[in-house]
Formats: sequence, structure tokens, C-alpha cells
Amino acid sequence: MARFLVVDDSRVARLVIKNMLDKLGHEVICEAADGTNVFKTYIQMKPDYVTIDMEMPTVDGITVSRGLRKIDMNAKIIMITSIIDKKKNMQALESGVNQVLQKPITIEQLEQSINSLQ
Repeated sequence: MARFLVVDDSRVARLVIKNMLDKLGHEVICEAADGTNVFKTYIQMKPDYVTIDMEMPTVDGITVSRGLRKIDMNAKIIMITSIIDKKKNMQALESGVNQVLQKPITIEQLEQSINSLQ
């Protein structure tokens, strides 16, 4: 069982991701609606994985991913986004994101992504 930090400005998206992770036998140890407190939460909670949205108020997912990489070069970051833009997806990968999944995601896609990072 892995421990997750789920970051998305949509409460519904966080709930969907949490339910999928629960079904896969994982635990969501904390959630965030934007990137403002993610660094502090990451340091305190030490999740095994982070799922993060690309576009959020205050601090976007790409910026947060860069910051997480500075804190922990081994952070496992899965970006789950509705943005369909190859340039933005490349920026996300360059910022330290391990995987980019397009919303809506399936439980199989999420499981495959997690397994590929183990």
C-alpha cells in the first residue's frame, strides 16, 4: 500500500482520484486544493506519490513539481490534467513530473502509472 498526496483544485476530481486509489488498496494521507501549502505538507507527511493537476489557482502544477524536485529528487509525481497541449505536457515532464495522464482517467491507467514508478 502506497501513501498519496492528492492536489487538485476540483473537489470532485480529488474525490474521484481518492476513490480510485482506495480501490487499488492505497491510502490518501492528505489533499490540497492548490499548490500553496504542498511543499510544507510534502515535508511533513512524506507521501510515496503525489498526484497533481496542471492548472490550479495561485500556484500551478508545473511550478509545484519543480519545487518538489528541489525538496526530493526521488519524488514520484503523476500529473492528472484536462489540458491537452503537447508543449505543456513537455514542460511538465521537464519540471520533474514522472507521468502525465489526461482526464478523465480510468482506474487501469492510474494503476499502470503507479506500477511503472515502483
